[in-house]
Amino acid sequence: MDVFDCLPDSYPPEYALVLWVVDGNSIVVDIQGKRQAVRYLGIEAPSISVPSQPFGEESKELNQVLVAEQVVQLVRDVTDVDRYGQLLRYVLVGEYFINYEMVRRGLAHAVPESPDLACQALLAAAQLQAEQANLGVWALPTATRTAFVIRSSTPTLTPTATIPSLTPTGTITPPTPTPTGTITPPTPTPTGTITPPTPTPSGTITPPTPTRTSVIVVSTLTPTPSITPSPTATPSTVYIETIHYNDSEPNESKEYVQIRNGTGSFVEILDWVLENDAETPAQFFFPNRIMVPGQVFLIYTNFVDDEFGTGGFSFKSPIPIWDNTQGCASLYDAEGTLVDDYCYPPNYTPTP
Repeated sequence: MDVFDCLPDSYPPEYALVLWVVDGNSIVVDIQGKRQAVRYLGIEAPSISVPSQPFGEESKELNQVLVAEQVVQLVRDVTDVDRYGQLLRYVLVGEYFINYEMVRRGLAHAVPESPDLACQALLAAAQLQAEQANLGVWALPTATRTAFVIRSSTPTLTPTATIPSLTPTGTITPPTPTPTGTITPPTPTPTGTITPPTPTPSGTITPPTPTRTSVIVVSTLTPTPSITPSPTATPSTVYIETIHYNDSEPNESKEYVQIRNGTGSFVEILDWVLENDAETPAQFFFPNRIMVPGQVFLIYTNFVDDEFGTGGFSFKSPIPIWDNTQGCASLYDAEGTLVDDYCYPPNYTPTP
């Protein structure tokens, strides 16, 4: 099941730059020059200011790792704002559904909020899996771990969806963010408007280039290949960054091509094609995905793993695609125009 399937489409999505993280379920963003508080729909994270609610700091730290200084997509369900003027939204960044990630990693409860119930089943199922795996708050005694669920009038969670099983084999502690300055978020007021402490010019948001080192996994997961760092002079297009063409797995199933969005814009790659230079090329047709600036996708030969938000793409080929000595890959857009090609080794020039 695709975790994005539950997202409603009644309202057009909004894009915003995250200015700071308040706690495990709320952030402050910049939308077209306007500063606005956002609360994550359908979840409740432990408070960082209440000692009886453990894991408050850990929840905030995970949220910071996932969204800090990122351009996020905000999806509305039914209700626009709460009584404090905070936007109520499902939040996405790259390949991550943040509301879902916080719950499935055991650092937030799923708390349905009628009438905003589009993703209730998914979040309830994620909580059930986290509880069964004793992740985060679910590793605590029952009396302690339930102390921070404050919306007692909400309906009972009824999981009707399933998600892949989590099998933790260890514990990874999220790194402590290094503060670069002191930011005092404005206190939300019932008027629905957050007044910026300083004038913020309106205009188009220029998103920062996301860094691959900002993503962590709270539960131990199967490691993925390390991402090749972006070159100093980043091309202003989507480009093929590297090809991992010699793999030790049977039939070299974990060969992969790494592509990166080197633009400062969102790029839709529906019906783009990646192919090799064989006499009868192996071709991969991209589904309907959007690459955020700086995002990396991996296209495997016959392996699927999107745990780190790298697309989950695969040729699904039972035999190797990339020659172990030399070869080329070509990337075409939906109109058939060549976007980029890449040959290996560096001194290899294909014969016309």
